[in-house]
This record gives sequence, structure tokens and C-alpha cells, in this order.
Amino acid sequence: MRTAKIIGVAVASVLLLVGCATSSPGTDGADGQPMPTATANDDGTFSVSTIVPYTVVDDLAAGDDPQMCIGMVADTAPPKCSGITLTGWDWDEVDGDVQEQDDVRWGLFTVEGDYAPDEETLAVTSVDTEATDELPIDPTCKGDECVQPTDELTDISSDIMSSTPGVLSSTVDGFGTVNVSVTFDDGSLQNSFDEEYGAGIVKVTSVLVPTAG
Repeated sequence: MRTAKIIGVAVASVLLLVGCATSSPGTDGADGQPMPTATANDDGTFSVSTIVPYTVVDDLAAGDDPQMCIGMVADTAPPKCSGITLTGWDWDEVDGDVQEQDDVRWGLFTVEGDYAPDEETLAVTSVDTEATDELPIDPTCKGDECVQPTDELTDISSDIMSSTPGVLSSTVDGFGTVNVSVTFDDGSLQNSFDEEYGAGIVKVTSVLVPTAG
């Protein structure tokens, strides 16, 4: 069974770019060496972090835990979105540019913690307000280098988007690769795609990446 869950930074178009900053679990890194599969903690959670700041929104009147936006963020004040529930969040421990309006508080933060995929919750252990919000630029093809998406790749992309829980986006790039964005993949989703479609056909990138342990 495929399981994965996905992301929300200030702009929706950033989804695919976020994944470019790190290799997907189960695929080769930049040095050609196999990337390790993430290992769960004893309680079944995974120690992870975001690699860029994401919008955190807290409806103070509702009294619920804050949400870290995953996917689309409405460009309103206050912003509207859905995403990962953050437990253990303490605004008194957070510096940086925090805004508040209509009993809703929000800001951009890089977050680290223990992620429970089944509950889609992140138990916060560290918040960074100083991290850069610059994203790596995904390589793009030019002219004759570009590969037109084949019907097969388009069908694969559509099938993944419609049948795999937790997928935020699935697109075919100019290099003939299906890029799939998810909240978190411990390596099993990438491995299942490699087995089903062949290695190198589908590349999974995650919003939450394992912390160095």
C-alpha cells in the first residue's frame, strides 16, 4: 500500500523546487551513492525538518494546534491553508516576523520535529526564523535538450496523482522524468514506484526530510 503525505510554503509553485534541494530516499545522491531510507523512531515517528521556511497559521480563537501549510496558501490576511498539525508549538519561544489579525497568528518558519505520518502531526522540537527562504533552482532543459512528454509518462503522472494517497503534485519535466511531491516519504514510496515503473522514471521529493542522525 502506498503511503505518503505533502507541503505548504508561502507560494504553491514552490512545491517542486523544494524537492530539488535534496535527493529522494531510495535514489542516488549527487555523488552517485545510494541514499539511505529513513528509519523510524521507537514510537513510529520520524525525525525530520523542513529545508525552507513554511507558513505556520494559528487560529487562536479556535484553540486548536497551529497548522504548517502544505500546498496552496490563500494570499489573504490572515492566510488560509491546510496542512500538518504542529504539536508543542510555543509562540513565546518564537522570534522573527510574526503577524496577527482577527485572532489568527502566522509567520514563516523552518521547523524540526518528530513526524507521525498516520496522524499527519509534527511534534515540534526546534523552530528557526533565521533560515534563508531562497530555494534551489531546478535544472531546466533548453531547446533540443527538452523531451516532449510521452503518452506513457503522462499516463503515469495522472495515475499517480489520482491513485496515490498524499500526493501533492505530479508532473512530467523536460528531461522525461515524472516528478512527484509528497509531505514525507520514508523511502517506501520511491521504491514502489521504481519497482512498478522502472528506476529513474519517477522521482519522489518530500517537504519533510530526515534530520542527520
